[in-house]
Amino acid sequence: MSLKRHLPFVLAATIAGGCAAKNSTPPTLTKVGGPGLVLATTRASELKANLTLDQIQPAVTLPLPTTQPTDQPPLDAIALYAKAVDELLLNRRFTAINDLEKAVTLDPNSADLRQTLGRAYLGTANFNDQSIAALQKAVAIEPDNLEFQLQLGRQFFFKGDLPNAITSLRRAMLTTDYTKGDDQAALTDFFLAYALQNAGYDRASLDRFQTLLDRIKSPGPALRGNPELYSLIARPDLIYLKMAGLYEKNGRYEEALAACQAAAVNDPENFELQSRIVHLMTALRRPEARAVAAQLVKDYSAQPDSIALLRETYRAFGNEIGAADVLRKMLAKDPGNRQLLFALCNTLQQLGKTPEARDLLEKAARQNHLPVEMLSRLQRLYEADGAWQKTALLLLEASQQQPENVGRLAPLWVRLTRSTARQRVRISDISALTVPKEEQAAKLFWISTLADFNNRDGLAKSSLEQSIELSPPYVPAFRLALGSALQDGDDSPAVKSVLDRAAADPALSAELHGMVLLQQKKPAEAETALRRAVELGAHSPDLQDELVDAVLRQNQDDKAEQLLLGIVKDWPSFEPAYLQLVGFYSSRGKDAQTIKTLDSWVTNDPSSTTARLLQARFLLETRHPDAAEQLIDQLLAEESDNAEVLASIQGLYAMQGRLDALAGKLTAMYVKEPQNRDLLDRLVSVELANHKPSEAMRLVDEARIKYVGDADGLYLVANLYQRLNQPQAAEDSLIAALKIDPKHAAASNDLGYNWVDKGKNLDQAEALVRTAVAAEPDNQAFLDSLGWVLYKRGQFAEAVRYLEQASEGSRPDPIVLDHLGDALYRADRKADALVEWNKADNRLSKMNALRDDLKELRLQLNSKLKQMKDGNPVTVAPVIDPTTPNGQAKSN
Repeated sequence: MSLKRHLPFVLAATIAGGCAAKNSTPPTLTKVGGPGLVLATTRASELKANLTLDQIQPAVTLPLPTTQPTDQPPLDAIALYAKAVDELLLNRRFTAINDLEKAVTLDPNSADLRQTLGRAYLGTANFNDQSIAALQKAVAIEPDNLEFQLQLGRQFFFKGDLPNAITSLRRAMLTTDYTKGDDQAALTDFFLAYALQNAGYDRASLDRFQTLLDRIKSPGPALRGNPELYSLIARPDLIYLKMAGLYEKNGRYEEALAACQAAAVNDPENFELQSRIVHLMTALRRPEARAVAAQLVKDYSAQPDSIALLRETYRAFGNEIGAADVLRKMLAKDPGNRQLLFALCNTLQQLGKTPEARDLLEKAARQNHLPVEMLSRLQRLYEADGAWQKTALLLLEASQQQPENVGRLAPLWVRLTRSTARQRVRISDISALTVPKEEQAAKLFWISTLADFNNRDGLAKSSLEQSIELSPPYVPAFRLALGSALQDGDDSPAVKSVLDRAAADPALSAELHGMVLLQQKKPAEAETALRRAVELGAHSPDLQDELVDAVLRQNQDDKAEQLLLGIVKDWPSFEPAYLQLVGFYSSRGKDAQTIKTLDSWVTNDPSSTTARLLQARFLLETRHPDAAEQLIDQLLAEESDNAEVLASIQGLYAMQGRLDALAGKLTAMYVKEPQNRDLLDRLVSVELANHKPSEAMRLVDEARIKYVGDADGLYLVANLYQRLNQPQAAEDSLIAALKIDPKHAAASNDLGYNWVDKGKNLDQAEALVRTAVAAEPDNQAFLDSLGWVLYKRGQFAEAVRYLEQASEGSRPDPIVLDHLGDALYRADRKADALVEWNKADNRLSKMNALRDDLKELRLQLNSKLKQMKDGNPVTVAPVIDPTTPNGQAKSN
């Protein structure tokens, strides 16, 4: 009776566990040195590794049977045995064990009873001590039994008892049935090969693997019919790889190479295997290694691993620059291959030839009409030279030529102007750029967008108004203007003004009317207007996306799906359509379609971080953590200074409860990139989320020293200290930043606001905040600070003036509205104060109030509104009494 349980899985797991390290370079043979004990041990290991099976001591023989089977087994024992076999078939293992134990008592000399009892003890495990004991008694009674010896050897192997495993399996080789060469003999070779390898008998192991390989090359009916051997017969390359690893370990590179090449016949698309072949060729100093590495670059579409292998191979032959020459030749034959272009640029950059890489990429970008993927790479190259103007001018040129791509260009603008950049670009810098007349509307559009992002509502509004006044119409500006106007109601004067300005362009006018109808919840009429825009010549993915929205609102899902598929076909890198498709399929449980859409998105737009982040999330949700980890690692390597990507990756790791692992990765990256401020910012967030404030504090303290002469760096440090609840350290950092740059607007605002909030240095606080407002007179945050300083100083009328300016716009902060309400109340305009407090309360209800200050504000507003309703005096914020030593608060 055979113990054939879970063996295909066991074989696969054993093979996988024994493979050589991925992409491992064969070790260089060196002379052994060091203490005598180490030398003796090494020599002993080498001797052991070179022993044949027959040379391994002690020698193994097949013992004589200890007893003879009973001539006439008791009938009761036979009945119990038959019953137990049925119980095992019905998965009633414990009942079977009980019956078999009774049968063994009646017939102790039955090898079959002992073996079946061992099977029952084992169950679904890989080994069991009671099972081993039963099998030992079975083989003592019947030593010339291949199946019994194999089963016993297997259990010793999984238990980790290699000496006994080897002994039992060698005895299995001495049995009569082993010479028949059937499936049990093949399994004996398999387990013995692994046991010998794990015990350090490399040569003996190789002999067994070779025997096994010979068997499965021409399998007889018994082998072909054994499901346990199916994976080996179908994949002999797995055995070749095991042998290659052993050859490689012992410096037998020629044989290792031959084994890997044989494995590659069955698995030609395995890059790791092809990479091992190149490494072995390199170790053998075979010149063709370079040609094989170059072919892999072609075969694998210039993927990063193939490029790294090419460079590594040429470096090993003392000619690393040769890798760049190979890539140049490939690119000359296939000039449209962007992956080859990027690979060549990366290689040149790593070889210290950044100017050549930049010129090559810039030329290609212009030849290909400024694709976003190339602009993104150029931006990083320009950053290294501090040439931000070149980036901005290219982005404006691309915005004017490809208005449908503004959504994809937005992250590049954000990167250009982010506060953590080593050379931060301000909106005023972009305003000062001289551009051709045809790009002026696009420039004003981006100034408006960035101003809105930076709480500068006045500049955002005026720039957008100027943009839509220019001719020809810049469609993204009109869409943005209408979207902003619709927040005041679909019948507002602002909406009419935008529509009037678009009237001269019938296609644009039809599209904007469709947007208004969508806002009015008239999807059928909106669809008609939008289709009219298409008929009139409007052709953009944004228009098609609006059409999808109109169709979805009419519950026409199939029609919407076809429209979305049409968008990604015509505009293969239009992100909103992919997002809608992914959401569409995912919400309906169509995993196959979700995967297909994500794969298509990544293929069409390899630079899309959104696509790869969604792909990683989907892999995690569908329990493919290893594949997700590989994607995330690639994103971390490419986007280590992308704040949005780092934040998303933190969310993925938090979802898995693995923030410790992420902290380790980010720490290792930060060691290599100590000037990466986005990385520092995210690492502090991760350590705080992981409840390690002391580690976060250490990072910020070190950064404070590092940025001692950098105003922007110290401003970042101040914000990090504030996050760590270290107000004094934050204040000291702001003071230090202002000593370096007395006109630093953000630092001036924050320090002034903090001082007045603490009731100290009121004159200096007001001066600082006025400095900030002078630099950015439309910055709502700065206007709020100035209004609040004046409020605290008892200058309520002037405070109201600035706070009213700060609260203008479509999305005023509820704290600003609360400040305005308090100032109006103090100015004896109680009815107006109530209006602002109600606005603040309404804004809060629409926001996700996770901020601590918003939680506190909700309580204060509830109290104020109740006091007003009850006709009682309202408890508003106190003012500062300048006559007291420390500027103590003065009550209502």
